[in-house]
Amino acid sequence: MGRRGRPMMNRMSARQGPKQQRKGLGPKLREGIKEARALVKADNFAAASEAFVKLSKRAEKRDHRRAALRFGFAAARTSLKANNADQALTLAKSALSYASGAKRPRKIGKVVAKLVKKFEQAGHTQAATELQEAAQQALGLKTLPQPKAQTLNRTMRRQLPKQCTTCGDAIDPTEVEFDDEGADCPMCGAGLI
Repeated sequence: MGRRGRPMMNRMSARQGPKQQRKGLGPKLREGIKEARALVKADNFAAASEAFVKLSKRAEKRDHRRAALRFGFAAARTSLKANNADQALTLAKSALSYASGAKRPRKIGKVVAKLVKKFEQAGHTQAATELQEAAQQALGLKTLPQPKAQTLNRTMRRQLPKQCTTCGDAIDPTEVEFDDEGADCPMCGAGLI
């Protein structure tokens, strides 16, 4: 019985064990993201690709499979910009290994479809078809979904934070892709809205 003759509320539900900390990317990964983005802005694509590979491996160690997938695709994109299509293809295929058991394979398929399109635009059609077949097999899709033209959703765009709460990367509204479920960080893939 409590002070006023009423039964006491069970307060243990609020105090059950230590606080569960949010499992973010951590300061080392955030610093690595800043360094990799700086290398991309400086047009040093080969070094940026190596930095994204390291970030992908670190994210996998911390059990952030979605971030590891995003960093792997970023490494492939920057390697393609550095005119190294063979390395870009192997990096993209290794990034697909993180996609096993993904909750939203069609969303990953859209990212891969954009990467396939970049391979084709760079004149590497054989690598593009090889990546497309590997992605279809890894994601369990018959065809890769083609990215649609984005519709401007002003209310969602106004709700975007200035930086991602998970990776700390600055959010550029032009790089963010909006869909029915909200918007994801273009760097680490965490939900922004």
